[in-house]
Amino acid sequence: MGISSFHFSADSRDDDKVIKHFQDDSNSTPIEYVNKLPNPNPKNFEIINIITVNGYTIMLINYPDCTNYEGNKILVYDKDFDVRILLAIKKIDPHFYSAGDSPIARFEPTERGWNMAVSFAEHYKEE
Repeated sequence: MGISSFHFSADSRDDDKVIKHFQDDSNSTPIEYVNKLPNPNPKNFEIINIITVNGYTIMLINYPDCTNYEGNKILVYDKDFDVRILLAIKKIDPHFYSAGDSPIARFEPTERGWNMAVSFAEHYKEE
């Protein structure tokens, strides 16, 4: 029994729909269900807080189109990434992907999560 691939999280650059196919034992035509994900619109956001700790940028961002955690996200960006690029193009995607403008970490958007993000930035040492 093999596993060919995984897709853990949708990237907003992907199509924003999940398509599921169901077919019963009678070999009838499959029924297609389409669910729109509560993904944030990377062009519709408000930066609530932004700080730099040891060169890492930490941002609390609200995405009003997103439904979980009232649209709040805590993102951490790597030391060598200039977030002014994102601010200039007015697009911040909170998902992880291979492009250079991806966050390196996300934390739950709570006071505890913010403190964890700061602690990560204060203590992380690359080897």
